[in-house]
Amino acid sequence: MELVKPNIVAQALGITTNALRKRRIRGTKSSNSDPVDAFRYNVSSTGFVSYYLEDLPPSVRENVKRITTERTKRDHDWLMKNDFKYSRTIGRNNDRKKRIKQEEIDRRAKKLLEDQKIAHMKRRENIDPIRTERNYVYWCDPNDMGNYWNSYKEYEDSKKKKSNTPYY
Repeated sequence: MELVKPNIVAQALGITTNALRKRRIRGTKSSNSDPVDAFRYNVSSTGFVSYYLEDLPPSVRENVKRITTERTKRDHDWLMKNDFKYSRTIGRNNDRKKRIKQEEIDRRAKKLLEDQKIAHMKRRENIDPIRTERNYVYWCDPNDMGNYWNSYKEYEDSKKKKSNTPYY
């Protein structure tokens, strides 16, 4: 059993809440109808009124459901195009807030991208140039006896076992 506030019922009927209150006092649906057509409602201990959704006529019930659910599901872009009041009051502020938020996101993304580029450049400075296979291996003529050492003595010394000799 769902309870509905009087302002929503009044909006669904297309009348004011004051007119709805006067209907409750008279006990009728409208001034020229039978008292049997009055809507069933509940008055709390604090004096607030709530209407039973099941007891409302089907057309009013549909309007109540449309008002309570679809009102919140409309998006900002649709309202800016179709609702004049929204586009001139709340929509203008929401549009400004969305624009400011998007600018902040873009600014942070740009700063992060610049920081990453700077970090990448610093890393590249610290690393030696990219080593390829050509730095280690190269073709030579097998028939040519090239001197790949500074001297023959160095070549012979490189084959000897290293000994620990003091520097001084």
